[in-house]
Amino acid sequence: MPQVLEKSHLKKRTRLAPEVRKQLILDAALTEFSERGYDGASTTLIAKRAGLAQAGIYAHFKSKEDILGALLFEVLMPRWAPWLDPERPLDEKALDQWIDNTHDSIADPKFQAVIRILISDGF
Repeated sequence: MPQVLEKSHLKKRTRLAPEVRKQLILDAALTEFSERGYDGASTTLIAKRAGLAQAGIYAHFKSKEDILGALLFEVLMPRWAPWLDPERPLDEKALDQWIDNTHDSIADPKFQAVIRILISDGF
């Protein structure tokens, strides 16, 4: 006779906020791109690693390329955006701040992973 599972043993689905799902996808994509390279990664593998259905990926991103773009924007832009402002004077103090900011970026494992992906996949 088949065993009947009580409700307490069933895995309960939880509804995640869109921002949380999007971050899960980006984190999973970073891992997949790091392990398999851009060409070796797929939206199927990214979805599986994120614990989502593949359709969940496409609710937030149009393609694997779009995921990579969002990942690059998330990791690189907060560090470089202040330095892209043409109105910002580039004096010695600003240059010192840029050097400190760049040094801090290099120490961040997420930043390192993104740079490795860009270099190893020839972007």
